[in-house]
Amino acid sequence: MNADDLYEDNIYGNGNPTYYADEKCEIPYTGHVEVIYDGKLEEEFDVVDGLRNGIQKEYENGILTEIDETRGNRTSGFSVSYYPSGAFKAIAITYDDNLIIAYFYSEEGRVVDKSEVLERDLDILEKNPDGILNLVSLADFEKMNQEIIKFGHPLNLPKGFEFVVPEK
Repeated sequence: MNADDLYEDNIYGNGNPTYYADEKCEIPYTGHVEVIYDGKLEEEFDVVDGLRNGIQKEYENGILTEIDETRGNRTSGFSVSYYPSGAFKAIAITYDDNLIIAYFYSEEGRVVDKSEVLERDLDILEKNPDGILNLVSLADFEKMNQEIIKFGHPLNLPKGFEFVVPEK
């Protein structure tokens, strides 16, 4: 379904609306949505009961640039971004639109940076007492890997990639 054929309401703070199948915004949409601009696919995502839930992909000039897991209109789970060449740019875990941990790569595949939850976001860990382990168990690595393989990039986590609960 093209996003232009749906109706939107209740824009969330992160800019993602609730999608509806009817003009009165009474019937939440469930299905696959594509955002096409100037004849090019810019974004595609799954919607359940009006909210983004599942896999979301972003494109730039028709080239895949990012794959994210979403839950309830927010990125939560595993994310992968790419350089225009198709090389990995970053892999990350997010929770409720907040970065938990990420590795960033040069176009040649070398790790150039690592980022963990920011101090201002440490309350995420307090709100989720089981911390990162619960989050990692939520991430659907198999589904993400299937999406990544479609573009010729099997998910081989770099040596040393680990999920660490930051010290408070």
